[in-house]
Amino acid sequence: MIEARFFRKGALGVLAAVTIMLMSLFPAQMTAATTSSRLAGNDRISTATAIADAFGAADTVILAAADNANLVDSLAVAPLAGKVSPIYLTSKNSLDATVKAKITGKNVFVIGAISDAVFAQVQQVAYSATRLSGPNRLATNDAINARLSNVAGTFVVGYNAIADALSVASYAAANNYAIVLANPDGSVDSRKLLGSKIYLVGGPALVKNISGATRLSGADRFATNAAVINSLNFNFETVYLANGLSLVDALAGSPLAAKTASPIIITDNNTVNQTFNSKLPDGGKVVALGGTGAVSNTILNRITAQGPQNPQGPQITDYVLTNNTGIEFDQYSKTLVIGETAYIKSITVTTDGEKSEVTDTDDFSVKSDNSGIVSVDSDTGYLTAQSPGTARITITYGSISKQFNLTVVNGERELTKIQFKDFDTDKVITSLKTIIPDSLVKASVIRIEGLDQYGDRMPSESLDCRSTNDNIMSLDTSIVPSDGRVVVTGNDTGIAFISVYDSNNIKRGSLTVTVSDNSNIASMSFGIYRPARDEDCEKLIYNTKQSDFSADATIDILADKYVAFRVSQYNDEGDYLGADTTGTIEIRESSSDVVRLTDNGEGVFILEGLKVGTATFIFKDDESGRTYTQKITVIKQGTGIKSVSFKSLTSPSYPRTFNYKSVLNYTETSNDPIITGITLYSPSSYSIRLQTYDGRLYLDKDGDGSYSYDDTELGYLEISTSGDFSDYAGVNVEDGIRVTNGDSGTVYFKIKSPDDKVIQTTYVMVDL
Repeated sequence: MIEARFFRKGALGVLAAVTIMLMSLFPAQMTAATTSSRLAGNDRISTATAIADAFGAADTVILAAADNANLVDSLAVAPLAGKVSPIYLTSKNSLDATVKAKITGKNVFVIGAISDAVFAQVQQVAYSATRLSGPNRLATNDAINARLSNVAGTFVVGYNAIADALSVASYAAANNYAIVLANPDGSVDSRKLLGSKIYLVGGPALVKNISGATRLSGADRFATNAAVINSLNFNFETVYLANGLSLVDALAGSPLAAKTASPIIITDNNTVNQTFNSKLPDGGKVVALGGTGAVSNTILNRITAQGPQNPQGPQITDYVLTNNTGIEFDQYSKTLVIGETAYIKSITVTTDGEKSEVTDTDDFSVKSDNSGIVSVDSDTGYLTAQSPGTARITITYGSISKQFNLTVVNGERELTKIQFKDFDTDKVITSLKTIIPDSLVKASVIRIEGLDQYGDRMPSESLDCRSTNDNIMSLDTSIVPSDGRVVVTGNDTGIAFISVYDSNNIKRGSLTVTVSDNSNIASMSFGIYRPARDEDCEKLIYNTKQSDFSADATIDILADKYVAFRVSQYNDEGDYLGADTTGTIEIRESSSDVVRLTDNGEGVFILEGLKVGTATFIFKDDESGRTYTQKITVIKQGTGIKSVSFKSLTSPSYPRTFNYKSVLNYTETSNDPIITGITLYSPSSYSIRLQTYDGRLYLDKDGDGSYSYDDTELGYLEISTSGDFSDYAGVNVEDGIRVTNGDSGTVYFKIKSPDDKVIQTTYVMVDL
């Protein structure tokens, strides 16, 4: 049982506490650096395995030949892998032992020149094995593309142009495009061109012109890679760097890059095209594929050291596409089935490395470049899939915009994969270790998620979850809602499996569960808990979403007004035993009613900010006597003004007028002037304007140049004086104040918040 007590402290009181210092979500004057990592092994086979491990769990995998002479056989394999299957490599004449273990029990597509002996070994260990090959590279290419369905478009690449194929591989995998190999003379059979959009990759010497097709090419493979990345729509939050000469690591990396719609940049290990730096956002990640012999640390460090070259301007860096045809779900893919509807639920705007989520759909607009494929309702903003093809969707927020391709296909969504996730973190798990519950240890909670052929979530009500041994482990399947929540209870030590069946009683996936009785608490950790999904937030506080919960110890009444804490318990093997629900809570506040405490009954404690001030959260575990302390700061700023860059002022030597033009950077318009040099806590691309007759500063959200109900008030400019002045400074900041001979004193220019608190002041001394 939790006991909660509240204490107040005086203005000069000091609370001795052990404080966990957490980085502010939006640190002042700080931008996040570009970071790097590496996925590599001792050779190309182990490197591909490392990349596949980073990809995560998958029921279907691709096996291709690692030999240089046979790379061309695997040119078109990326679209087949898509975003749901990793690529493993092995010698064409022998099956690598580690790879053999990895593909055991999987559905395996064996590509191209893999020998019959190796294929026979695969058949022995795989759940199913399918060979895709032909007597030559063109036939192998055809065999691979024959397995694709609902293809949105085609990339045509040269007969020997492996590098060009790999430049488009991640985009093709992410957007359901085929990769077609041209004949040696550059021609291509028109019957192989699938989908509504055709790209020719490389120059006309490699691929002959095709009417209506778009060519992406450069002077060499590296310039073509740059042309591809500059022309297609990629997500640059994470980019992958591979050797453009050996190429094999890029082949294995394409499905991993496809999961996040990321590009693969190729390098000769001496230079990288510098245009990529301008696309890297603050806080972006660069992942090297292969060892230092493929991508040197020098090249990797050069990119991360330079980082983004133009990070100052606001950009739409992310968006959430939500399918609302039936049960609403956030899409992973950019694919709709004919008749489906979707909408942009939110966008993320990044300015100088600071991210702000915009959830009011009235604040941004959505347009389609082809209403025959995807139409947009002008009232609701709903996107409707009308006919097969690809439409270019544009999201506009103020003066900035972002585009992405939305592909429409025929056919119903079908369950193709099951994945298991940790319920708290929403991260994919490949096994589960759970502890037999007791008075302190809770049962484990996981999420079971079905994915369709496009990689999108499917409703989980039709899934049947079964334990292979109820004596060891039982499941509470009566509470499986649309979010896939399942409670796993260990009953006896041992190993059992969770098997998931579809509505046709076909087994679709399984998870190994190890049950232990080691419930002795060896360690505890205290920290902020933030729900992984919006729907999880509803279980804590009604009608909330993730953006309502702070990721740090500062909460904003006008933004992330909640912060949640949890004390996690672990045994001596590092296994999570659940949250501590037996303890005493004290809340010490700087004044009354700064925060309000809510306990969800499962060890998550939520504080809601009520008014500006500070509070200290103290949790004392009744069993161990351990005490955990966290100071919380409550602010009230929302989209408010953070700072102002005033113009410099000098004391006048002659009579003159001081008004808003004297101190603020402005641009005259036919309506209210646009003000620059003001930094907001929550970045926005809307113009800041000044209503001159009363000094009101506001975000012009409706774009009409004057203040109205739909705009956001930021504060106001106040001009005041102290001393002896013949004129009076009124509220009209365009009239301002006229100083003349005989005046002596100080003229103040104050930027105030809407609730009349001073944000920043400048002044000028007058003695005429």
